Amino acid sequence: MLNKLAKICDETRVKHFDTLPTRKEEAFNFQPISPIQRGHKIMDDMRAKMRILDESDKPRSKDQRFIHHEIMSAMSRFIYGPELYNNEVLVKTYNKFDSFHHGVIFTAPRRNGKTRSIVMIVAIVMLCVPNAEICVVAQTARASGADSGLYAQVKSLLGDKFNVTSFDKSNKETLILKMGVNDERKLSCYSGGSRHG
Repeated sequence: MLNKLAKICDETRVKHFDTLPTRKEEAFNFQPISPIQRGHKIMDDMRAKMRILDESDKPRSKDQRFIHHEIMSAMSRFIYGPELYNNEVLVKTYNKFDSFHHGVIFTAPRRNGKTRSIVMIVAIVMLCVPNAEICVVAQTARASGADSGLYAQVKSLLGDKFNVTSFDKSNKETLILKMGVNDERKLSCYSGGSRHG
C-alpha cells in the first residue's frame, strides 16, 4: 500500500514538473510588448467589439463599416505612437489601411446612421484604448445631451451590449470610465450651436 502511494506521488511530481515552464519559456512569456504589438492588440480588440455589434439585432451597415475603418485609420497615430512611421508598411498591411488619415469627414442623408456610427466608435474606443480622451461636438444641445443625445446613446450602448454600467463620473457633459489605476477614459459631449436656436 505504501509503495503504491509513493509511486502515485512520484508520477504526480513528474507530471507537475513536466508542465512547469522553463526559465527560458518564462522569460519569453514575460517580455514587454513593443508599441507596434500593443497597437495591433488594441486594433484587434476594437474589431472584436465591432463583431459583437454586428452580431446584435442592429448590425452595422456597409457605410458604417467603411466609416469605422477610416476612423481607425485616422486613430493609428495615437494608438501606435511615434513607432507608426518607422513601421508604416507593417501597420498598413496588418490593418488593411490604404493610408493614415489626419481626420475623417463624412456626410450622408438624414436617417442614414451617422450618429449611430459615432456612438458605436466612441463606445468601442472607450472600451479598448487606454487613457482615451474623446470630445464630441454636436449641432445642438439636444443632439449631444444626456437625455436622448449622443452622450445618452453611448452610455446606453456601453450598458446594453458590453455590460458597462459603473462610471467613475457621470454628469450631463462628461462621462469617465475608470479601467485601472492609471487608466481613465473620458468622453466629453458639447453643443456647438446656440442653446435657443
